Amino acid sequence: MLPESFLIVISGVLIFILQNLFLELWIKPLNNFRATKSKIEVLILRYGYLTQARLKESEKTDGEIEFFKDELRNLAGELSANYRNLPKCEQWYQEKFNGLRVETGVKEMVRGSNIIASPGGVNGQIFAGSDCIQAVKKALVLL
Repeated sequence: MLPESFLIVISGVLIFILQNLFLELWIKPLNNFRATKSKIEVLILRYGYLTQARLKESEKTDGEIEFFKDELRNLAGELSANYRNLPKCEQWYQEKFNGLRVETGVKEMVRGSNIIASPGGVNGQIFAGSDCIQAVKKALVLL
């Protein structure tokens, strides 16, 4: 009787350990990656609004455009880090079957942030900034 109960307890502990390993090594990194992609989508939607507002009333949105520029850079780093935390087979799956190109997306996000930070701002280079945003959407399979 004792060996059976001992085996049941040991198997329960092993299942718990394997479950937590799967959760920590696969599920949480994937959820963090998806959350970062969602933040980027929201920021891109906001970008269209800000460029239109910037063209109409430049004084009211300068702070928001600064926030957008900084947040775009922060999310580029966060996306890159979260992607590298994914298991290699999940990275492969995202690239092959979902068409995800994270490195390209991160480069375009930083480029777009630099365009917005330039002296011409959004007004002077709206088309280049829009091109960057379109490239980010395509690389990260957004919207």
